[in-house]
Amino acid sequence: MEQEISDICVDNIKSSLGHLLAEFTFFLKLILYDEKSNSMIRNALVVCRRIYIRELCCFFRTTREQDDLIYTDFIEYSSDVSIDIPDNVRKYINKCTMHMSKLRTKFDSPSKNEFVDIVIRIIKSITIFMREIGERKIKQKYIDDLNDKVVNDLIMVVNCLLISINILNAKNLEELI
Repeated sequence: MEQEISDICVDNIKSSLGHLLAEFTFFLKLILYDEKSNSMIRNALVVCRRIYIRELCCFFRTTREQDDLIYTDFIEYSSDVSIDIPDNVRKYINKCTMHMSKLRTKFDSPSKNEFVDIVIRIIKSITIFMREIGERKIKQKYIDDLNDKVVNDLIMVVNCLLISINILNAKNLEELI
C-alpha cells in the first residue's frame, strides 16, 4: 500500500477530503523524515515543513479567509481544536519562506521549541480529526468520499503515520528515562 500511496498525484484526487488527507500525509512524512547526510536536501525539507505548518495552522482555525477550507467544514466536532500560530512565527514563515522579500535577512528565526510546540499541536489536531472521521462524525457533504478507495487508503496511511510518530515519541521518552 505504501508504494500505491506514494504514486498518487494530488492533481488526480477529486475530493476535498482526499486532498486534505494527502496534505496530512505529506506533513507527517516530513516530520518523520530527516536527511542528515545532505544539507541541501535537509534545507529543502525544512522549507517544506514550514509551508505545511502554515497551511495546517490555517486549516485548524475557526475563521476562514476567502475560500479556505477549515476543519469545521469537515467534521462535527464540538470542541475547539484550532491552532493559533504565534505572530512572530507566521511573519517569519511569510517573509522567509513564502516570499522573496527584502525583510528576509532581518527576521530572527523563532526558536526550535516554538516550531516543535506548533508541530505537536498540529499532530494532536490531526489525531482528533482522524478519530472523528473514524467515528463517522463527518459532515454529510463528505460522507460519500469515504467510499473512495484513494480516500480510504489515505485514511489508513495517515493513521499509520500517527502511530509511527507516537511510537517514535515513546522511544525518545524511553531514552530520556
